[in-house]
Amino acid sequence: DFPNGVSARVPGLPLEMGAHSFGVRRQTPKPGEHTDEVLREAGYSAVEIERLAALGAIAIDVPPA
Repeated sequence: DFPNGVSARVPGLPLEMGAHSFGVRRQTPKPGEHTDEVLREAGYSAVEIERLAALGAIAIDVPPA
């Protein structure tokens, strides 16, 4: 179960490594959840990112108010 209460079945890894276990540690990101951060690290300015979002070219996850 994920922190948001959602359950999901995921495929296991096709290998085993002794006592090491593998599993899902966190849920997958929502669309746009890390877009702003990734684009900033790639050199985009805040103005450029806002413009791309306004054009609908990218999604930026905005927490609900």
